[in-house]
Amino acid sequence: MQQGIPDSSSPFADEGSGAHELAQKCIETGLDADSYAGFYANLDQSKPISPKQLGDRSIYIDDEMVDGVQQYVDFCRELMEGAEWQAEQWLSLTHLECDGLDGGTGDFLAYNEKTATLDVVDLKYGYGAVDPRENTQLMLYALGAVKRYHNRKLDKVRLTVVQPRSRSGGDAIKTWEADPLDLFEFETDIKNGAAATRDPNAPLVAGEHCKFCKAEAFCPAKEKLVMDVVDADFDAFGEATPAPVIHLTPEQIGAKWPLIEQVEQWCKAFRAFAHDEAMGGRIPKGLKLVAKRATRKWNDTSMAADALEAVLGDNAAIWSEPELLSPAKVESVMPGKNKAERAAALAALEIDGVKVVVKESSGTVLAAESDPRPAAIVGGDEFEEVK
Repeated sequence: MQQGIPDSSSPFADEGSGAHELAQKCIETGLDADSYAGFYANLDQSKPISPKQLGDRSIYIDDEMVDGVQQYVDFCRELMEGAEWQAEQWLSLTHLECDGLDGGTGDFLAYNEKTATLDVVDLKYGYGAVDPRENTQLMLYALGAVKRYHNRKLDKVRLTVVQPRSRSGGDAIKTWEADPLDLFEFETDIKNGAAATRDPNAPLVAGEHCKFCKAEAFCPAKEKLVMDVVDADFDAFGEATPAPVIHLTPEQIGAKWPLIEQVEQWCKAFRAFAHDEAMGGRIPKGLKLVAKRATRKWNDTSMAADALEAVLGDNAAIWSEPELLSPAKVESVMPGKNKAERAAALAALEIDGVKVVVKESSGTVLAAESDPRPAAIVGGDEFEEVK
C-alpha cells in the first residue's frame, strides 16, 4: 500500500537527524559534543556540521542536544575499547530475500572478539519511550550485523537504546541481551511474515503500529477501526451520546485512551493526505487551499542587523547568541510610544530601498469553501492568494 508514496520529513525527524549527524562527527573525530555547541547540523549539505546555517534544513546545536548526544558518545566510547567498531553503517538484509527489506543504517556497532560480544546501539532523540527488548528495528539491525561476523565466535548480542530525552523516567540507556539463536528464530519469523504479505488476500490489521505507515490515511482497516470507535459513542442520528466523564471509572478512561490516540493519529494522517492531494491539483470536493497566517521574518539577517544597529546602536537586546532575535521580539525595543508606533518603526526599516522585514506565509491549509480567506493558487512549490 505504501508503494509510490514519497518519504517525508518533519521538524522532529530533522531534529533527530541533526543529533545523529553530531554524534557521528564526535565519534569519528574524537571530540566531545560541546566542541560543536552553537554550530549547525546542515542536513542537505556536503558539510553537515558547520558554524553557519547553510540551508532550510539546518538544525541548531543547542545545549540540550550537546548534553544528550554526549551521553550516547560516552557510552559508545566505552564499547570501543578493544573492539572493532563502526558508526552510521549500512547493514544489508538482502540475504533475507524479502522484497522491500533491503537493510538499514545502524547508528553504532562494536564487536569484541575477546568477549565474543556484538553490541548494536541506537540513538533515539525523541521523547516517546523505546524499549530495546525484542525491538523489531534493533533485531533487524542485529541480523544485518551478525551477518558481518558469521565466521567469528559470537556468544552474546546486546541491543541498546540511548534515549536522553525520554519522558518515561528511568535510565536514558537501556540494554537487552539477545541470544544469537533467538535472532535466527526471529529471522524465520521475518521471512514468513514477509511472504505472507505477498498474498493478495493478506489481511490488514490496524493498531498502534500504524503510526509510521504512509498509507494510513486511506487504509480501510484503519478507517474501520476509527469508525468503530466513533460509532461506539454516537447514536444512529449522529448525535453525540457519550457517557458523562464524571461517571467513567479510571479503568474505563484508561481503556479508551489508546483508541482516542489512534483516532487522532488517523485524523492527522488523513488531513496531511488530503492536503498533499490538493497541492497536487486534486482539490477535494467542497474544500480549497488557503494561505496560512503570514508572519514577519527578516528579509536578510545581516541587512537587518545593520539597519537595527543604525537605529538602536550596539544593542544586546536584539541578539540571542548566535542569532538575531525574531522581528516580533525586536519590536519591543524599537523607538515609539506604543506598540503600534514600534511596529511601524520596524516595518519602515529598509536598506537601499529593500525592506528589512517581510511577511511570509509558511504554507497552505485546507479549509471549507465558505471560509472567508481567499483561495491560494498552487504552482510547483509556490502558491499565491487568489485576488
